[in-house]
Amino acid sequence: GNHLKANDSRGNKVLDNKSSQLRQYYASNFPSEILDVIHEARHLDQLGFKIPEIAFTIALQESTYNRHTLELESMLKAHNDMMVSLTTVELHLLQQNLAGLEKTLRPGFTTLNWTSQRIPAFISCCRK
Repeated sequence: GNHLKANDSRGNKVLDNKSSQLRQYYASNFPSEILDVIHEARHLDQLGFKIPEIAFTIALQESTYNRHTLELESMLKAHNDMMVSLTTVELHLLQQNLAGLEKTLRPGFTTLNWTSQRIPAFISCCRK
């Protein structure tokens, strides 16, 4: 879920952690408020109103946000599906591998936000 305010889109990290005991589940953390800004900017433009520059800039990035969100959700679904399929014994045997994966995912919780140019490289690295 979105834990940060939409008016600071640079602060919204790209991942959210949904954990339970041994299993780590992850979700995209795309702020739905950005979609609201995009739709409102589009409608205001159609009505002939001047759109604030920040709203215009966000609206121009709609396809990029959509692409990044879809790619992240696909990658995270594969991860979460794998986590569901593992037995407790397998989770313990794969503990080091899972710790390495968690380290790879860490930038999504810390340094990457929705204005980051490195999101495609991050997704590619996580898929390896």
